[in-house]
Amino acid sequence: MAVPTWGMLQKSQVDPETIEEAIARLIAEHNEDEEAHLGPGQSLQSHKASEIIDHLINSIVADKIKDYEISPSKSFDYLWNRYSLNLESADGWYSDKEIDFSLGGLMLSVPSSEQTFHYLRAESEPVPLFSKDIFCRMCISLSDITQQIVSWTTGPYNEDPGEAQCIGFKVVNGNLYALHTKANGSSVTEYTTLISGVSLQSKHIYSFYFTAGSKIEFYVDNVLKATHDSNLPNPDYGHRHMFYFTIQNTENDAKFLFISELYWAQKN
Repeated sequence: MAVPTWGMLQKSQVDPETIEEAIARLIAEHNEDEEAHLGPGQSLQSHKASEIIDHLINSIVADKIKDYEISPSKSFDYLWNRYSLNLESADGWYSDKEIDFSLGGLMLSVPSSEQTFHYLRAESEPVPLFSKDIFCRMCISLSDITQQIVSWTTGPYNEDPGEAQCIGFKVVNGNLYALHTKANGSSVTEYTTLISGVSLQSKHIYSFYFTAGSKIEFYVDNVLKATHDSNLPNPDYGHRHMFYFTIQNTENDAKFLFISELYWAQKN
């Protein structure tokens, strides 16, 4: 006579449901219970009440965070020096020509009669140091995309060779590049990566994240477009130019660079 399996036995002489069926039913009921484990001292209630919930580093992805849910002050911890600049006056800005300000933004231009470059820069304290992590973000658009050379960087671009170093973006005759330079004491070497698929006459958020000694990640509208992980800026050289903009006309036609929403941060 075969011995029945324990789980296949009836619960009782008056209930034909087997023990195995009863276990499966109770598990299903538990899974469908929206209030399971929410009682005092139970796991989900403790999880909700915890002041700090520990997750793996980089385990939170962007699509889980609502737009504008995190304020700029929460973007980096207290170990970062942060600047978010309003562009409503010329205070703290230096330029070789008059610049036009609007509410929350500014415009750097080259008239049609000039075939030279103009610059606009903002100096800072603390000084940008390429021995430390740096994050920079700004909103940029151009009136034209050809017959010009334009740059927006932290650190100076298009200056005399020497200790000048920068990280950012540049446009040469309609081509957008991720850009950084490395100083070698008496000269500066430039490194670029071509970025495609960006309409330069539309407003975009351009940003980079520099991990000192490791890499530079370049983003357009929060999409990673390029990574530089070699020949990084020399950590022995810093520069006071937190923001540096240039525009150079190569034809007899006025060119305009529109700038807004500037944000810069450096780790202590």
